[in-house]
Amino acid sequence: MTEQHNGVNPARLAEDVDEPDEDNAAAAPTFILFLDEDTAEYRAELVALDQWVRLVLVTYLRDVNSAAPWCDEWFRHPEAVARLHALWLAWQQYTAPEAGGWDGPSVWHRDHLDPCMHQLRSADGPFNACGTNVARIRHRAPGMYDAVPFAPLPFTADDLNEP
Repeated sequence: MTEQHNGVNPARLAEDVDEPDEDNAAAAPTFILFLDEDTAEYRAELVALDQWVRLVLVTYLRDVNSAAPWCDEWFRHPEAVARLHALWLAWQQYTAPEAGGWDGPSVWHRDHLDPCMHQLRSADGPFNACGTNVARIRHRAPGMYDAVPFAPLPFTADDLNEP
């Protein structure tokens, strides 16, 4: 499944790494932390990230507990948004056969997924108090076998078309 990010083929990004030019600079995806949260561009990126989290990342959640927490409202945690967006960008690059090669998915697991999930789901990570700290926005850990362990975003892709 080769996806495009904002209309950019991740394989195209890897072709000319040694020869940057204006076309490649314009085609490179923008890291979500560089986007203003109040813009349609940010919301579109978050909607696309949410779809990826629900369709791909859910595969890697395993058991949710106090030693390995997860928050179904992950999009309310800036660190989680940043880490998951970076993970998603790497996934797009390494799973594109033209860019990642035969071992791209393995490299993605080793170099990107495992360290990211370790940071996100560590007992002292960004989800450490979800569901246990009344001072925080009410968060709850999803059930172990929930089909979709994520709260909906506060807006939808349809909202992106509104002025």
